[in-house]
Amino acid sequence: LQQPAIAKVNETVTLQLSNDQPELHPLGDRLLILKPCGWETAGAMEDAKQLPQHLQALGFDRPVLRDQQHQCGFIHRLDVPSSGLLLCGLTYQAYYNLKLQLSTGRIRRDYLVLCHGFLSDRHYIRARVTWKDADPG
Repeated sequence: LQQPAIAKVNETVTLQLSNDQPELHPLGDRLLILKPCGWETAGAMEDAKQLPQHLQALGFDRPVLRDQQHQCGFIHRLDVPSSGLLLCGLTYQAYYNLKLQLSTGRIRRDYLVLCHGFLSDRHYIRARVTWKDADPG
């Protein structure tokens, strides 16, 4: 049984969220995406822009990107009102390889949260991150 290759990125990529379009960085059979607010991967919200369809329109027309059972190639999601990095497998092999790396701890995710207000002497906040709709109605 052959071990799957593990993708290693040894380059520095400068990412800047400057508009409302996702920034795409192809990495062979994988894709690194800087997702701005208002975009989603799952198709659950009617008013959100859809990343899978956007990728297909840009020429990334791969079967895995249309496959809901395989999360359209995305190995994780970000809520629509948030921005951040996403990893996407452009082939089934890449998708499963990324899932394997995520589940075995070879992919590390760090989160940065902007807090408004006073923070006591605590160095860590252990709480769920939630968001409220700005429209009270």
